[in-house]
Amino acid sequence: MRCSNRKGFTLIELIIVVIIIGILAAIAAPMMAANAKKAKTSEAVAALGTLRTCARLYYMENSMYPSGITQIVGDAGYVKDADLDGRYYNHSNYTMSKSRIYANPIAVGEGATVYIDVITGNLVETP
Repeated sequence: MRCSNRKGFTLIELIIVVIIIGILAAIAAPMMAANAKKAKTSEAVAALGTLRTCARLYYMENSMYPSGITQIVGDAGYVKDADLDGRYYNHSNYTMSKSRIYANPIAVGEGATVYIDVITGNLVETP
């Protein structure tokens, strides 16, 4: 004797749900990866703003921009090493060349190489 009051999902309904979840995951995964890279790079952008301010303070006191990052970072500088240490960038990943301060990520794929021009304030992200 068959019971006519069975409750549950049919195999077709379950397959349709799995397909819909797969489509949503295929759309959302690339978007999340792009946002993760932006978030990682934002760490460097924040530190570069601090370093730019420090370089400008150095200029105000010495009438010339610093020749290297060590003049503004460290115990004798305007900002401590530990203040620049983050998850994707640390104090040893910041370099200075002429009027640009560069941030290179600790590991490849963890953020982007970013630099800021101390004089103009232009921020550039390199792929």
